[in-house]
Amino acid sequence: LPWDYLPHLLAITITIPAIILFILGLFARIKLLLDRHSNKSDLVMAVWLFVPLLYVFIFHPSMYDNYRHFIFIIPPLFYFAGIALQFFFEKFSWLLQICLVLVVLLPGIFGIVKIHPYEYSYYNQLVGGLSGAAGNYEVDYWLTCYKDLTEQVNVREKTTRDIFVSFLPGLVNYYADERFHLYKANDPSYPEGSLLFLPIRRGYTSLFPEYPVEYSVVVDGIKLCN
Repeated sequence: LPWDYLPHLLAITITIPAIILFILGLFARIKLLLDRHSNKSDLVMAVWLFVPLLYVFIFHPSMYDNYRHFIFIIPPLFYFAGIALQFFFEKFSWLLQICLVLVVLLPGIFGIVKIHPYEYSYYNQLVGGLSGAAGNYEVDYWLTCYKDLTEQVNVREKTTRDIFVSFLPGLVNYYADERFHLYKANDPSYPEGSLLFLPIRRGYTSLFPEYPVEYSVVVDGIKLCN
């Protein structure tokens, strides 16, 4: 992986106001450190954040599913963001404080509403949101769209059908009615009348363009699975 894999993903999966506050808070604390006015909490949080980052930069450890292996470094990011937020609160009137809170929270709230229940697939506007990230970054890498897709099939299918699942058929089996027969999709062709579940992960939704699409899960204009 490139050396900037982790900071790059952090920069495009955290809301932009939070990133700006983090940078401001970090530089404010660096200035205090240079002036020898920093406290132990600042040092602990700095170590918590930068030691793992340095480890990634130097040793390039294996990572996948975005930065799930380093999600524990998120708290110090918001610690430094909180420092900047506190600074502005001390300077602003109550009306400006309310405006600042709205500016900070609205991108996250809008993202939650827009792509619910796939909030973990959030990307900020530096890459164009979920629609801009799809095809370039992992989005629904845990295949949570299988739930919605399977429930569509449960409701609309009235007879027994074979279902072939690309990636983790056990997820579909958890939600599927007992009348369906589930198989792992391993073959290049499938029996007529069967269903084939294809997720966006690894570009599977673009496979088999000759097959008609009977069901799909679309979020923010992106087909997560069909």
